[in-house]
Amino acid sequence: MSIETLNLRKNVWWMCMMVWVFLFSSCTVEDDLTPSGDEYLSLIFTKTLSRADLSQEGAGSFSEGDCIGLYVACEGNISYRELTLTGGEWYPRLKRSEFGKGRLTLSAHYPVLPESSRISPESSSFSVASVQSGTGKDASDLLFAQTVLEEGNYQSALMFNHVLHRLKIQLQNDVEDVEVFVRSKVDGKVNLLTGETSLCTDEYQWITPQKNTDGSLEAVIYPQEAAPYREGDGLLKIISQGKESFFKAPEIVSGGTVLSDFEAGKQVTIRLSLKESDARWANKKVWVHGITAPDDKEWKSLSSLYSSTALVWKKEYGWYDCNKLNPTARPNGVPDGYMCWAATASNMLQWWIDQNKRYIDMYGDKYTGPDYTYPSGNKQESNIFQCFLDAFPNKAGKGDEGANWFIHGIAPSSPHNKPLNPAGYFKDVFPEGCVWEPM
Repeated sequence: MSIETLNLRKNVWWMCMMVWVFLFSSCTVEDDLTPSGDEYLSLIFTKTLSRADLSQEGAGSFSEGDCIGLYVACEGNISYRELTLTGGEWYPRLKRSEFGKGRLTLSAHYPVLPESSRISPESSSFSVASVQSGTGKDASDLLFAQTVLEEGNYQSALMFNHVLHRLKIQLQNDVEDVEVFVRSKVDGKVNLLTGETSLCTDEYQWITPQKNTDGSLEAVIYPQEAAPYREGDGLLKIISQGKESFFKAPEIVSGGTVLSDFEAGKQVTIRLSLKESDARWANKKVWVHGITAPDDKEWKSLSSLYSSTALVWKKEYGWYDCNKLNPTARPNGVPDGYMCWAATASNMLQWWIDQNKRYIDMYGDKYTGPDYTYPSGNKQESNIFQCFLDAFPNKAGKGDEGANWFIHGIAPSSPHNKPLNPAGYFKDVFPEGCVWEPM
């Protein structure tokens, strides 16, 4: 082989190498310079205090398959998308150019609501479930998040918060066969662009709460005033051993905070102490502790003209009998004819003080009320009754409200006149309002 041929082959080889390197380099440069096209939005969604997969501190994340409803507003135009968490990513991916060039306001909610709710996102109908065991609570626990992307921005994080209120009930002791129901209004409207809510009915329903693994109960209710739940059937209904009892919303919650509203995104915890009733008293009519029931033969007919019967008081019966000196309310008689309610309240208070005398004696100088010795030695036989006579001069009223006035200082709704004595002799012991209610 000649030297010329060898040099030619070398030149060809170097030319091939140079072409291959050039082509390889060209491809690399071309990939780097390829325009990426429209930028996708990068959104991170997190939620707090929502479902069982959350930590005790309340931080949490969405689960595979969760679906979010998203409204995007730009320059007066509103678009709706649904994003599903798949393989750790939210799909479909969203391009910013789909919504406009200006500022974007993103309003997200979870869970996704029915298609009918999207007709008017500013006033979307939403009802909390009346049965919140199982999936009912999760479906009722509406979450909302919002963020703003300025023009040119593509990334943001949205933290979901609770739109409604969560009520938690803790039973302080183990009582078997107990059912708890929460009373609330369940129908309302939600603004899916702002997260604001409003009620649209005056009807109440009983909600079955969800039972947690620690034995506590939870229910989601609409934000609303607490005052209506301090009257009527109250806030909670408890059924135990076939008997119903009702619990009204407290005036004060933990930490001494006044409970005026069930606020959005917040939780109120109510702790109840229930006791097993003694089976000896089941389905029996009995007198209260310390009272001995008289024989039926002791009841006498007042007159052949009336069907009413009466019983002559005897000390061994163990009850209390404050005397009205003018039982028929004669105009010229002693001014106590309309004080039946006060005599009834005095009898109840005399019994209550007698059952708790050891503790009341220990209360010492803090008690500034009338002498509670019974009988007192005067004609009415009760200084407590005399206290009522002095505060409400011969005015009609209600016995249970009279007892609360004496203990807590709450002025009765009747008589309408302001009492001449503020009372409230045990208000330091019972600081949270009504302690005496009719059964």
